[in-house]
Parts: sequence; C-alpha cells; structure tokens
Amino acid sequence: MLAAPLQTAPQEYRTAKAYRILIYVGAPLLILLFLALPFMLMNGENPVPGYFLAGFAILGLGMAAFLVYGLFETAKGRLVVQEQSVSQVGAFKTKTLAAHEIKGFRADDKYTHIVPMSPHLPKLKIGHTTERYEEIQQWLVARYPDLNRVDLERATAGLLEDHDLGRNAEERAETLAKAAMVARTLNIAGGVVCAWLVFIPRPL
Repeated sequence: MLAAPLQTAPQEYRTAKAYRILIYVGAPLLILLFLALPFMLMNGENPVPGYFLAGFAILGLGMAAFLVYGLFETAKGRLVVQEQSVSQVGAFKTKTLAAHEIKGFRADDKYTHIVPMSPHLPKLKIGHTTERYEEIQQWLVARYPDLNRVDLERATAGLLEDHDLGRNAEERAETLAKAAMVARTLNIAGGVVCAWLVFIPRPL
C-alpha cells in the first residue's frame, strides 16, 4: 500500500491518458457521423419520409452536442487537491469543498464520492477513470472517515444490542458471523447460477 502523497503543492488529477486519447480520437468521428446521418439518409437510394429525417436530424444534433460537451469536459476537467480544499473543475463550473466542510467519502465500483458536512454544499464525484485514482483514495483515507464503513459499524453495533439474536454479545456476534457466511455463500451460488445460465443456457 502506497503512502498518502504529501501535499506540498496543489495536486491535479485529470482523466487517465488512455481514456483522453480514446475520447479525443473517437468523439470527433462520432460527431461527424451524427451530423452526416440525415444527409446520408436523404441521399440514399430509398427515400426516407421527412418526419424521419427531422427526427434523425434532431437526434444527431443532440448527440453531437453531448459529445462536444464531453470533449470540453475531458479537456478542461480535473480534480485539484490541496490541504485546505478539494475542487472539481468542469467545462462550465467549478465545485469546491473546504477541508473542514468534508464529512467523509463513499466508494463504489465506479466512483468515489466526497460527501459534504451539509446537504447545501456541493458533492464531488470522482470516476475510476481518473488518473492516479488509488492515490486520491489513499489521500482521503488518511484524512477522512470511510462513511460506508461507519454505517456498517453502526449497523453492526445496533444488531449486537438486539436480544432476539442471542442472550449476550458473544452469542449475537456469533449469529451475525453465521448470517454473513450464509450471505456470502448465497452470493457465490447466485454468481455461479448466472454464469451457468449465460454460458450453458440449455440443461445437459
């Protein structure tokens, strides 16, 4: 495990280079395709009704606009981490949380969410495609609580006080451990069944 980076100067994190190259190359091609689609249909051998052409034109313009926004967001977007604040710079706006305004963070399989103390403050969402993503997570772990773990510990503590699960704390802890083992077994079994249905849909 890497040590949390020393914040002697502001650290900037952009979309990972491989993703930036993919977007810079692919987005312009898709923009041209969406803009040209109505003309391709109009000049085809089989005539296309006007309302279809209008629909495709609106769809093409919408998708092209979305991709242009994505290009600007990729070019300008970055996370700026300092000791006193964290800022997320976007194509059209910047969201900033001061260090004392950060309650903690939550991580899932796609994003790390920086949660503010107040719901009126902005929430910051960091995608897993951000460069040096693990470094950002380590910086957060070193300074703020993992709110998913806090919630789990709080729920576990509440269950350990539930007398329906056992006569004392030891019995209740044993019951919870058995329940967790059963849940893991069911999850594994569910994954195996799903894989079986996908790759071997017919019974042997």
